[in-house]
Amino acid sequence: MEELKISSSIETVFSSGFGVEKLTVKEIREELPDTKLYIARGNPLNKEKFNVLLNVLLRFDDLDPSLKSLSWNIVKKACSNCSSILGRVLSTDNDIHAPRSTTQNPMENQKHLAMLKMSSYLIIHMSLRFHSDQKSQASLAVGKSKKKVTIAANPGFDIDTELRATMQFQLSIADLDINKLWSDRSTEDDFVNQMSDVCYTMLEDPVVVKNKNLRSIIIELLGSLIKRYGMSVSAALKVTQLLQNFDHLALPLAEALHVWTEQFKCRVVASEVLRELSNIPEKDLIRDTTNSKSISAFISEVAKLLPDCMRANMNRIMGRLEEESYTLRNTVMDCIKEVLLNCLSKEDLDNDAKDERDQLMEVLFEHANLDVNAFVRARAVNAITVLVKSSALPITQSPAVLILGKKLLYDRSNLVRKGTIQLLSEVIRWNPYAAKLPSQALTDGLQNEIERLKQLELQIKANENKTTEEEAATSSSEQPTSAADGDGGEGKARASEVAKEGAALIEEQTKEPNNDEDKTPMELEHGQDILTYLTMALAFVRSFHETSTVMCELLRSKFQSDVLEAIEFYKIAFIFQLDFAMEGVQVMLDQIWNEDTKIRDAVVEAYKELYFTRADSTRSMFPIDIVNNMIALITKLSDSNWDSFEHLVVELKKSGVIPNTVIQIMWNYLEKSNDDKDDVDRTTTIIQLLGMLATDKPEILHGKTSLLVKVGLKSLKVQQGEETRYNFKRATYTCVAFSKLAPSKLAAGVIKKQIRYENDNVIIQSILDLVIKGFSTMSTNYITFAWEAIGILFLLSKYPLKLSSEIFYSIKDVVATNGNNELLTRYFSISGHLALKTLIFVETDVLSEICKQRGNENHEKANKSTKKKKRKKSGGSKRKAQVSINSNDSETEDEDESDEDEDENTQEQGIATDEAQHEFINNVLENEVVASDTMLGSISRILVKTCSSKVDPNDVSSVRVQQSAALALSKYMMVSTKYCDDHLRLFFTMLEQSPHEGIRANLLVAASDLCVRFPNQLEPWNSKIYNRLNDESDLVRVYALKVLTNLVLSDMIKVKGHVSEIARCIVDENEKLKLIAKRFFADLSKKGNSLYNVIPDIISRLSDMESNMPAADYRQIMKFLLDFISKDKQAESLIEKLCHRFKATRDREQWRNLAFCLTLLPCTEKGFRKLMESFNFYVDILGDDQIFESFKVVIAKAKKTVKNEVKTLVEEFEQKLNDKHETGASDDECANKAAAATQQITDPANMVTPRAKLGKRKIKGGISSEEVVEEADPSTPQHTRKTRQHNITTTTRTRGKKKVEFSSSEEEDEDPTEEENSKENEEEELDNERSGGEDSTDGCLNDTTPIRRKPTPKTRSCRTLLRA
Repeated sequence: MEELKISSSIETVFSSGFGVEKLTVKEIREELPDTKLYIARGNPLNKEKFNVLLNVLLRFDDLDPSLKSLSWNIVKKACSNCSSILGRVLSTDNDIHAPRSTTQNPMENQKHLAMLKMSSYLIIHMSLRFHSDQKSQASLAVGKSKKKVTIAANPGFDIDTELRATMQFQLSIADLDINKLWSDRSTEDDFVNQMSDVCYTMLEDPVVVKNKNLRSIIIELLGSLIKRYGMSVSAALKVTQLLQNFDHLALPLAEALHVWTEQFKCRVVASEVLRELSNIPEKDLIRDTTNSKSISAFISEVAKLLPDCMRANMNRIMGRLEEESYTLRNTVMDCIKEVLLNCLSKEDLDNDAKDERDQLMEVLFEHANLDVNAFVRARAVNAITVLVKSSALPITQSPAVLILGKKLLYDRSNLVRKGTIQLLSEVIRWNPYAAKLPSQALTDGLQNEIERLKQLELQIKANENKTTEEEAATSSSEQPTSAADGDGGEGKARASEVAKEGAALIEEQTKEPNNDEDKTPMELEHGQDILTYLTMALAFVRSFHETSTVMCELLRSKFQSDVLEAIEFYKIAFIFQLDFAMEGVQVMLDQIWNEDTKIRDAVVEAYKELYFTRADSTRSMFPIDIVNNMIALITKLSDSNWDSFEHLVVELKKSGVIPNTVIQIMWNYLEKSNDDKDDVDRTTTIIQLLGMLATDKPEILHGKTSLLVKVGLKSLKVQQGEETRYNFKRATYTCVAFSKLAPSKLAAGVIKKQIRYENDNVIIQSILDLVIKGFSTMSTNYITFAWEAIGILFLLSKYPLKLSSEIFYSIKDVVATNGNNELLTRYFSISGHLALKTLIFVETDVLSEICKQRGNENHEKANKSTKKKKRKKSGGSKRKAQVSINSNDSETEDEDESDEDEDENTQEQGIATDEAQHEFINNVLENEVVASDTMLGSISRILVKTCSSKVDPNDVSSVRVQQSAALALSKYMMVSTKYCDDHLRLFFTMLEQSPHEGIRANLLVAASDLCVRFPNQLEPWNSKIYNRLNDESDLVRVYALKVLTNLVLSDMIKVKGHVSEIARCIVDENEKLKLIAKRFFADLSKKGNSLYNVIPDIISRLSDMESNMPAADYRQIMKFLLDFISKDKQAESLIEKLCHRFKATRDREQWRNLAFCLTLLPCTEKGFRKLMESFNFYVDILGDDQIFESFKVVIAKAKKTVKNEVKTLVEEFEQKLNDKHETGASDDECANKAAAATQQITDPANMVTPRAKLGKRKIKGGISSEEVVEEADPSTPQHTRKTRQHNITTTTRTRGKKKVEFSSSEEEDEDPTEEENSKENEEEELDNERSGGEDSTDGCLNDTTPIRRKPTPKTRSCRTLLRA
């Protein structure tokens, strides 16, 4: 009888002569109870019981779930008995060469071996059957239920638990010395392989791998088998196969290698696996990207878990850096990071280890800077960042890291920029120099140290001039000191300890020396070390100053990651007191208006951390500290940041960062304030802060108005030499604070009553008196105060028009009495502002009051109508009850009709009333505000005369008068349509011809307001606004771009053909103008198809030779604009349009520009097909190298995006392009030779026609050559020569270059028939020219022009001069 082969299948066991018989299902059901009873008594499994259980496996699909469960329990019990028996019998000694025990005999060993084989066979195969059923049922349940599917509808069976029992039995057997059971004391390979194979089979199931406990047992079992039976090589091969076939095993197998290496000391397996993976061909990994990602994840995890093993195998991994797959290059970056972090970051490295470290760092720097793939660059930068955070970067590498960071801030990929900003932030945070890095302090320390060293050197030289005996004594006393210094020098050799050493040297320097003469040389050496330390720290700080400009630009980036990381960078820079940090903190404040919620929250959180949180904890500061910080911050902000800071303060107040005690401290300070200069500035700032805090909660000011009037509404005398001036700054901020008493914009449906005071109120009277009395004082900020004061009077007074008259006539009398340019300037400014505020008051308050009265009347009418309908309804019901059968319902119908007519009449009356109200308001504005017979209109002629007069540019006061008059005139024009029409010509004449940039800038802002108020009147003048983009003043250009940005984005004016002028600003030398232009196009890209519709017009106008746009600037503009084209449909349409433009263009630079634009667009499958279909439009220009390189870039993009089935088509098209490029290059050569021959043969003296002149022409294909061009004879018709192959004519009539023009519409899809019609017109024109050329050619040619009389060759390779 043969032995049981554990690797045999079930059918093989029955046919092998092992002595088992097949049973029916009925027989199995009858035998199982006896088998269960036999095994339950602790008896070992024999052949008879094995036969029953083997038949269970044979009939497994035919058995009931209950029988399967019963059989499985029997098998588990039999395996438990087997494990117990073998545990008692076998020695636990692991020495397989130990002598056989005398108590054992061969027969017993055979019996135990048979029991072991039968038990292992049953539990392995039965668990595999259960597992197979589980997988099949799980696959059927996909999509039906997310609940766990039970085996064979048996809720008591848990497959994970049972598989764990199987693996636990296998592990118990593997721990025993079962070699003794075999006669040759060597375990069969089949038995061991069967145990390992079941483990590998289980790992193939993702569900099993997710079970942490089961996975751990499997890995431990495999480790025990590998160690005991020497299966390292086979395990390595199996691991490699599993990695290539199962994606989910990358991390579990890396964990397995870690366990086998660390716990079981099987170090060979990991090395063998890495060797096998390094031998996989590159083409296999490129073909299967999923496999490549799995292998990459595995290697990265192995490097993290086994860095020493990875270091030993780095040579095998480094070869992947030259391969195309970026995933594997990322893996190498991770491996280098882990090796440097865990193996080469120690301080006691030998020279070889240091060389290895430097080589790996060089690889990181190289790929961070030069790798073609952005993911690899980002991964390399992140690796360096981790090294910096872990203090594993040598300090000698810090300068290289900073240089790399400054370069990568300009990287095109936002992922790389994000990693670079994080790297620079960590470099500051983990710097080895100090916790505070103010450059001024470091500079002062450096200068002091240099002076101290000079004194020490002089002292040493003085000691050297002593007597010979003293010099000998000094040298003998210095010998042990120098030896000690030499030892210290060796200890300081490590660059990574420079910071600690510098601090230690400073401490040593403060100690009192025991012997001045002995200490002098030592102090000199220590001072030199301190000098080196301070020099390195100062260089470190200054290197960051160079990045500040780029960081400020990234704060305004359109990418969220750039802005968030830049905010974090400036937070760290501010904490370390770097000088440039405050600039970034102020720029950061503008992002409080960003549409992105994350960015707004990041700004609020940054300011909260920097100014409202203690440095040593996360708790809020004391209220007095918050007040001091807010005052310090607002004094550093510019005027342009105040609105942003106000919004920030409101957000912080809402979140509870600013407590109410802060407000109380401010009020207490105002009560104790005096007129000292320092106290005045602090009081002014506090009033400004109170106004900001009252924006959201005006209740802050209630009950404190008298204090504000007392402290704030007074002018302060300031003595400047012999002159006494008045400062109205505090009064201005007080008026701003009072403006918060009026309700701001409220939510829909929320009504809040307007607070208005009588004209004799203390607030109104104080402001009015200060405006009138301060009019004649000497002050530089009176006009600003007057504007704010007038706004408050119109906002809070019940009768503001009376106050307006009082102000106007009061200042008019002053001007008439003591008129000068300064008073005239104020007079015009106040008059214009009174007109503007009157306009706002009439259109808002007066109109709302009229509407309110009309609403009350309508409400009363509605109540009466409702009551009337109710009475009619009740009366109608009574009449219906009393009416007889013969009565008629005509009266009821007449009543209903009358009700409907009444409702219609009410609606018509309401519409008529609305029209009457608006007509009334318009009549008031047209005739009663700035008309010639009104109060404000009385100075209209003076304004016009002042604006029309010429002013000496050197007369500053006269220029200010004219500037004030121009601004007042524009405000007058805002009020009345008629007044606006009458003075528009004067307005735009001043805008264009005024020699003062301040006047032109002010008028641009006024033009923006006029376009919003009177768009129809201003529409013909819009081009005048666009023209200011070419103004000689940078200030005017900035204002013009701001105005156009607001108007275009609010749809008040159309972009039309002027958008190319805005695009030019992207490359302007003025950084502010460049920034505004970029913001404009970024916002325009968010308005549907607006940007897509104007891009063709931009390409057309900027590529025109008349635009004089340098190629570098053109490419920079298009690179920026086409980045916003993200929709595939838009990109495909632009590809088609650009290809069609090649045919309509005759200039080589335009061809190159169009080809470059193609490289910037995403090339989808449809876009590639558009490119193929338009091949005939650009086939003739492929001979130009630059154009051909651009098409190669487009093809490379297409290969990455198209599907695999289309890649063959792409490759064929690429080969077609290559062929045409080579053909075009040879044709160009022929054309150049023909041009040279023409110059040699043609003799002007022998020509009959008038004297010819030479002129350069662009030959199609990019060739510039000399061509003989005949002058036109008035008596002779001009002649046309044509090229047969391409139907392109060249006439002597048209010598200008054809301009690239696109149609720009507001719709995304344009009518394709326009291009077809233009094509048909071209063909008709071509036929006419052909016929005319044939009739008139003979009369113009003679024997002196042999090249022209030569017929055009039919082959493409012999292109003649006339090909163009």
